[in-house]
Amino acid sequence: MTASGNIKPERSLEDLLAYAEIMERAAANRYAELADIMTVHNNPEVSELFRKMAAIEWLHVNNVNELSRELTTPVDAVQAGGGDRLRGAEIPDSEDMHYLHTPHHALKLAQKYEQNALDFYRQLAESAKSDELRAAALRLAAEEESHLRELDSWLLQYPEPEPGWDKDFDPPNAID
Repeated sequence: MTASGNIKPERSLEDLLAYAEIMERAAANRYAELADIMTVHNNPEVSELFRKMAAIEWLHVNNVNELSRELTTPVDAVQAGGGDRLRGAEIPDSEDMHYLHTPHHALKLAQKYEQNALDFYRQLAESAKSDELRAAALRLAAEEESHLRELDSWLLQYPEPEPGWDKDFDPPNAID
């Protein structure tokens, strides 16, 4: 997987940390948006789950900033921009959602994007030309692995729904 947008994290440690910060921030914002969408669709359980996931992503932003401080590498060293262009990274899209999704579906969606981020950091670590960049990529990969384990444990609380979960007996009316 390659980075999208203008950021090329394989160039330097500064770029990697800027990319990671933007990716985590964009994921936090997207989960908050998805929570709002689920609220509008009267799906409070999934809305609450997405709000919790947004809060966790903000913790991830803080983790990246802490890593940056530890490495004395300012996150703002790269002209950042366009977090929405980071598709394929750790950012779920509202088009991946159904208004009747269950927490199980929301968690599976989150797993998909966390796995994408993990794969990205692992590939970066494998191709890194410097030990410092490789170590930072491996540390970020380890965090993504821990996020996946956490999602796995949450999934135990929400079994896969029965077929027909998406049948709406009172669907929204189209407005002409």
